Amino acid sequence: MEAITRESVVEDLMEQHPEVISYFIEQGINPIFCVGAFPGCLGKLLEIKGVPNPDAFIRGLNDYLLERTKKSE
Repeated sequence: MEAITRESVVEDLMEQHPEVISYFIEQGINPIFCVGAFPGCLGKLLEIKGVPNPDAFIRGLNDYLLERTKKSE
């Protein structure tokens, strides 16, 4: 699995890993806009949403996906 970064496109991320929606919601971030998934990069979404520590959010998201991948193997 490729690591998620600030440059990861949210729309692509949600298409490839729909389970990330749960992580976003648990963290109080809604990645869905009226047009669908946020069409920009993750860093921009976190900036718009006022996430105080984007790097911690992204680390947590990567850990979340890694754990989910291990459970499904």
